[in-house]
This record gives sequence, structure tokens and C-alpha cells, in this order.
Amino acid sequence: MNPITKLTIILWVIFATGILANLLVRAYHAVGNPANPVGTYWGFIKRYRVPIAIRTLISAGLFNYWLGNPGALTHVINYMGLHLNFDLPVTNNTAGLFGFVVDNFLDQLGNVITQKTANIPQLAWVGKFVATHLPPLPEMSAQEKAVVNEQAAQIGEAAQKIQDVTEKP
Repeated sequence: MNPITKLTIILWVIFATGILANLLVRAYHAVGNPANPVGTYWGFIKRYRVPIAIRTLISAGLFNYWLGNPGALTHVINYMGLHLNFDLPVTNNTAGLFGFVVDNFLDQLGNVITQKTANIPQLAWVGKFVATHLPPLPEMSAQEKAVVNEQAAQIGEAAQKIQDVTEKP
């Protein structure tokens, strides 16, 4: 176990900054998306606080493992059949990049697990377990529903205008 040093604390702060930057990017796209009922950044945090907390804990666990085992990626690559020495040291840059990218990696991993386990009878329970044991998202308020309906109507009108323009000779 590595002793806690000033450098370790700095790496954790940079990692957390990467996570926060990724969270802000996700919130920015959610707030600006007409199909998403979240109208503010704070609304995004309130609505998705449980998944954010779970992903942050998983990301922190992966980062902590990487801090203690910089050669972990080499073991994963060797396990897949490629014999490469790919020791990736934990530096300021790699810590921030890891914090920013790890959530997207977890997204992709979740999609792969969900799609793959649905077709494998022995693993079909994984997707069902995740779907039934994660807490549901909170219900939308009447104001959020009104915003969604208004935006859906605007999208429908825009689609109709595009269709009218493309059908004219």
C-alpha cells in the first residue's frame, strides 16, 4: 500500500476534477436537449444523483486500484492474449484524463453487458437484476411534463415543415 503523500492527494484532486468536468459536459448536453426534461444543471444533479454517486464510487475504486498497480493494464492486455508491456504511470495528465474518460467507459461496458447477457441464458439474470434492483428515476413534475410536451410539439412542427419542403417539386 502506498503511503498518502502530497503527490497522491494532488492526483486525487486532479482525478476528481476530471470526473467533475465530465459531469458538467453531460449536464450541458442534457440541459440543452429538447427531449430531456431537465431544465437546469442543478435539476440534472438532483434527477441523476444516484447513478452519479454509484459511477463516481466505481470510478474512484478503479482509480485507487490503478494508483496501487500501475501495471494493471498490462495484466488485462496479457489476459486477452496480447503480450505487451503497457505500464501506464499515474501522472497529473493521466489522472485527469482517467477521471474524464472512465464514466464513458462504464457506459460502454454497461451497454455491452446488457446486450450480451440478454442473449446468453446463463447470464440473462444480470440485466434483469440490474433493472429490478436499481431505484427508479423520480416522477416528472407537472412543469417538467409540460416542457417535454411543448418541446415534442415543436419538434413535430419542425419535422412537418421539413417534410413539406422536401415534398415540394
